[in-house]
Amino acid sequence: MPEIEEGIEEGIDEGVDEGVDEGVDEGVDVVEPIDSSEEEEETDEEAAKEVARGFIVDDEEEEEEDEEEVYRSRKKKKHKKRKRERERSPDFDEISEDELELIEGNRSRSEQNFKRLKRGRQEKSRGSAYDVKKIFDDEDMDDQFGNDSDFVVDDDDDDNIQFDEGDTGQRGRGSYSKTYYDDVSEPEKLWQNAFLDIDDKYSFAFDNPEDMDVEPAEGLEAILDDGALKQLKMTSDDIRIKNTDLPERMLLRSEIDQGRKLTDTEIEEATKMISEDLAYFNEQRPTNQFMVAVKRVLKCLGQEFFEVPYIYTYRRDYIAEFDDDFSRPPREILTRADLWHIYDLEYKYRLFIKKREEIKETIKKHRIDDHVSTFLSEASTIEALTDLHSYIHHAFSQQIVAALPSRRHVKKISFYEDCRSRNLDKLVTKFGVRIQEFGRSLNLGKKIHYPQPSGQDPYVAAQEFASNYTRKAEFTNLNPVELALADAVKMLSQDIGFEPSFRKFVRRRILEQGVIVVSPAPHKDIDISHECWPYRFLKKPISRFRNSGLFAKIMRGEDRGILKVKIELDREDDFLDILEKHIVGDNRSNLEEKNLIDQKWDKFRIEAVHAAYSKVLCPIIDVWIKARLKDDAEQWIMRQCMLGLETKLNVAPFKPTNMYEEDDEDVDDDGIIRIAAASWGPGGRHPTECVCIDENGQLLENVRFTDLRDKESKDFYDFYQFLCDHKPNAIVLRSYDNRTKYLLETVQDVVGYYKNHGGEEIPIIVINDEVAKIYRLSSRGRHDYPDSDYNEVVRYCISLARTLQNPIREYAALEESITSIKCHSMQSLLPKEKELECLQRAFINIVNEIGVDINDAINSPYKSDLLQYVSGLGPRKVDALYKKVLIEGQSMDMERRYGSDVIDVSRREDLNKVYQLGPKVYANCAGFIRIRPRAIESFDDTRIHPTYYILARKMAADALDMDDDEAEEELQQSNRRDFLRKLSAEPDRLNDLILEDYAKSLSKYYESPTKLILHNIKTEMMAPYADPRRPFEIPTPAKIFEMITGETEETLYEGLIVCVKIYKIEDKAVKCQLDSGLDGTITIGYVADHRIDSQELRSRFHIDQQIYAKILSIDKIKFSATLSCRPRDVNGKQTFQSQRSVDSDYDYDAEARAQTLKQVKPRNVITHKPHTRVIQHPMFKPFTFAEAQDYLRDKQSGSMVVRPSSKGHDYISITWKLYDDIYQHIDVVEREVLVVGAVERRFEVENGKYVYSDLDELIVEYVEAKSQKVEALVNHPKYKVTEASLRDFLNMSLTVNPRQSEYGFCLDTRTPGWFSFMFKLKPGSQIDTLIGSIRPDGYKLKDQIYPTVIDLINGFKRNVSNASRNSGNQAYVRR
Repeated sequence: MPEIEEGIEEGIDEGVDEGVDEGVDEGVDVVEPIDSSEEEEETDEEAAKEVARGFIVDDEEEEEEDEEEVYRSRKKKKHKKRKRERERSPDFDEISEDELELIEGNRSRSEQNFKRLKRGRQEKSRGSAYDVKKIFDDEDMDDQFGNDSDFVVDDDDDDNIQFDEGDTGQRGRGSYSKTYYDDVSEPEKLWQNAFLDIDDKYSFAFDNPEDMDVEPAEGLEAILDDGALKQLKMTSDDIRIKNTDLPERMLLRSEIDQGRKLTDTEIEEATKMISEDLAYFNEQRPTNQFMVAVKRVLKCLGQEFFEVPYIYTYRRDYIAEFDDDFSRPPREILTRADLWHIYDLEYKYRLFIKKREEIKETIKKHRIDDHVSTFLSEASTIEALTDLHSYIHHAFSQQIVAALPSRRHVKKISFYEDCRSRNLDKLVTKFGVRIQEFGRSLNLGKKIHYPQPSGQDPYVAAQEFASNYTRKAEFTNLNPVELALADAVKMLSQDIGFEPSFRKFVRRRILEQGVIVVSPAPHKDIDISHECWPYRFLKKPISRFRNSGLFAKIMRGEDRGILKVKIELDREDDFLDILEKHIVGDNRSNLEEKNLIDQKWDKFRIEAVHAAYSKVLCPIIDVWIKARLKDDAEQWIMRQCMLGLETKLNVAPFKPTNMYEEDDEDVDDDGIIRIAAASWGPGGRHPTECVCIDENGQLLENVRFTDLRDKESKDFYDFYQFLCDHKPNAIVLRSYDNRTKYLLETVQDVVGYYKNHGGEEIPIIVINDEVAKIYRLSSRGRHDYPDSDYNEVVRYCISLARTLQNPIREYAALEESITSIKCHSMQSLLPKEKELECLQRAFINIVNEIGVDINDAINSPYKSDLLQYVSGLGPRKVDALYKKVLIEGQSMDMERRYGSDVIDVSRREDLNKVYQLGPKVYANCAGFIRIRPRAIESFDDTRIHPTYYILARKMAADALDMDDDEAEEELQQSNRRDFLRKLSAEPDRLNDLILEDYAKSLSKYYESPTKLILHNIKTEMMAPYADPRRPFEIPTPAKIFEMITGETEETLYEGLIVCVKIYKIEDKAVKCQLDSGLDGTITIGYVADHRIDSQELRSRFHIDQQIYAKILSIDKIKFSATLSCRPRDVNGKQTFQSQRSVDSDYDYDAEARAQTLKQVKPRNVITHKPHTRVIQHPMFKPFTFAEAQDYLRDKQSGSMVVRPSSKGHDYISITWKLYDDIYQHIDVVEREVLVVGAVERRFEVENGKYVYSDLDELIVEYVEAKSQKVEALVNHPKYKVTEASLRDFLNMSLTVNPRQSEYGFCLDTRTPGWFSFMFKLKPGSQIDTLIGSIRPDGYKLKDQIYPTVIDLINGFKRNVSNASRNSGNQAYVRR
């Protein structure tokens, strides 16, 4: 564990070895950086001319050479080039040929990594005359070719790429875009003709003749850059995954041999380890039945490579107990969540055995003592291996370092090695402590260790080593002998602290008796409204943190500097007594009887063992315990998030009663026929958008109405006609805020009119819009329905309709954005990768329960998202499968067979035989893939696995009283549905089969087929692929209220004091609005403690005034609340629905002591005022700017939080992470406008330069847009992390290539949101800097916006080149 290794470095005080691998690191040669001397500076003009020399060359066509001759020529030219560069460089004598080759090799690899398109062969060019106007010309096109040399050439996007016909390797003249050329002025044409090589987008005309040596390009990796390959899923890893016959998710587990089968011995070992871990996590004892179930699951995972869905479906009898008649639900030994946990633990076990093999190789290679092999054979946890690894590198560091290559510059020697070099280890041996025996003595609980007395006084023994401490003693209060003994005690403490058996004893004791102590950080007070309040003082045994996410919350408090977390040992004095008892010569009770010499040695031994525990081990244990408890907490949260999303996904499509006949084969049973959706977006003033989608989720029609409320208006009757034309089976409604209630009333009027005029009843449903809010502003939504034709409200409506039509499909379409959906209150505590993983597992669980129609998925992009979650598959294998279906020409076969050009898979077995999924992948996925509607095999649209088809046919034949031949003939002659209908129509025929006897009679086909398999086959034939999801339920008024307002029983209740904003003042009441958009009414009787009239009421308040009010009652049907602002109700009388309960292990004594010691001076109070309401947004956090930075510190770039602003109620702050340790705080002004009784919000950024209708739109179009620009900038090969590294890059580049100019850019750490564009003309010249800013629409440099990085680079080159032509080379900004 890396945390443990770090703990060694952090915790060992001064004299302790700083790292497990320190001994190895010390043996590594240190190569000093090369110091380049600077040339004498010339004038800027001379520098420009000098740099321009050789930059611009003309193309010259040559005939293609023989490949062997070209290869020999390349080698010769490279050698000559290096020689010339060494001669040109003033530092050539300091840079060896190997070093130059290494630098150039690295640059070459860097170029290849970023080249979008590469040429297989390049032609030679002639050099042109030197000209100051030709500075900064690139040898290759930047970004397209990734050259790191010079830089003036337009970098065009791939869309403009043109190839000459017949170009087979030798570059020929291409034709430039006429439109592009015609758009430029005459002077610019001359400039382009001279510099930009616009005749050929892929020209290498600017290459120096020596640089024309490029190996022929082979394959996609030679054509596309890494980003494009990843997007196309065509990297080498992607191809390996596609071609390997193992489940994709197993192949994504790194650092192990994924295809290695675990041996039976390893299965036994893993069973013991995993059973203990899982039982500990679940707070249960690992019974024999439990361990047998775990072992069976491990065999499925580690030997047969079956994924969790397969095990849960087809090996259910391994993990559950069933009644003989299957009349009651099974009693689960292992839940599906347990299976996923075992899946993770099996991966950790594979890492364990890999680490064990590595240690075994180290022992063998360095011929380490046999007792270490004994420790290795006894190691049963990753912690034990880590301890052994640390011990080896501590005890045998000299052997390991000696085996390394010769060392020239060892910069640092550890304290332990320094003492050993002074032979102080000889003094340590005189302590007489046999450390291995001491460790065994502790673990046995029986004293078997007795030190070997030296018979010599310790001070006398140390005399011979005192000479090494004479000089050091001059600076301390100790004499040389005492210093020698002190260092010897430190050495012994390290020897004890690194002993594996000693660590094992301490770890076990900490787990059994350790206590987590939590308290507020210094100068941090936490009030009752803060999330840390229930556990701000805590003293909780480690064993009680199981099965909860509490520790993850505690660690977040510590990370933010709010809490202080310590690990203490209960009854630590007793523990130290045990250590002392086992380290000294005799029992402590006889200490007085010992001779004086032994007493002196015992004193030093005790001091050493105390130091081993407190200074060596405690810091390591602290890191280990925190990491372990946090990992357990995150595992629990992952379970809850998975189950929470499953609840959202496990909902069948909405189906009105009597919509269609059950046996209608043309009905898509995955969704209803037509859905209409309506919304008016962010408020009532906007037009009402209405859409209707078909059974495939595609838009049929989009209409817009401006005045639906008026029953006499044209819009009212147009909406009625819309319903008559499409006859939707349901209408789904939702607006961005609580104005949904008004929309609901309006649509009900139209639907009522429709029904009264002969139409059928149409259900009107309000649903959760969490998916629609993301889709309306997503890149996918804009791709499906572009802004040029559809606004965001239309996309919002389409997503609402699709969500009602088939919820799981719409959730799946979010892909990685699914993490924006809140599935559990602690979800934000998870790292992004774990959060995404657990949510994907929810999809896997539900998708494999309902199955996926592969032909639907292949032919409809909208329905294709679910296929990747099928057991054994994944996005890469699905991509490969789809391409194979096209390539194999099956569509033509289907056309001949059915007269259709639809791509079709006709039978399950084709997935393996024709499309070559591979036996293991096919076994995993076959039962979950449905073949419809023209399946040839009768059971291909059932959950019956192909393995059991012969069994199913036999059961079907016997149930229908047919022999095998008759059944086969029936299968050939009848439609598969007819065959299965006969069975489902007469279920008694199947029920009459005696499964016990039937299993025996079929033993010739299977080895003891279980009763459960037979029962499942029978059930599936009676109801093929019955939907296990719960029916869609129309939300109750309370649920609708919660969905629209975001308020729950815990966040909004009677007695709560809230902040409201007044939008209307009447004679007898004040109308206001809560932060959540809920309307509030304060009647005149609840304004003051005394009676007032209307005039005084109006004089007290004004529009947009913010006041505090107490909630008296809530009407969830009308979406309103009655309030009171009387002083006696709001002044100091904040009430809570129930007093917040504290943790059961809350430390009241510690709280009392803190109160006693509390000082009068002002403190930094961490509090959230009771009346302050949170912003209803999933990204909202009640943070200060400092807390926001701490929260984002370990998040990925682009992460953000929405938080309150210190500037006032009308402001919101957004803090987002640009890059590591770079954060920008964005002030958002929230303005509200009263429009026809409704409050409309506007969000302004940069003094109103950017205005958005809601917070989501601002986040997507402003913050995320800027984040994408930052990502593009930092992913460019010219980007460097810091200004210092950029300067080093420019200097080194010109040292290696002195005739070239160089540029690069970095983010400005002092002004987040800005960047520095630096360039250098030649060695010895100054580095000049241009300052630019990152905008949502591009990069601003010198008052010009450039949409892409390529445009930015081209603009920079033109600016610098124009300046060079007009006034020589002048710097713009110097720092």
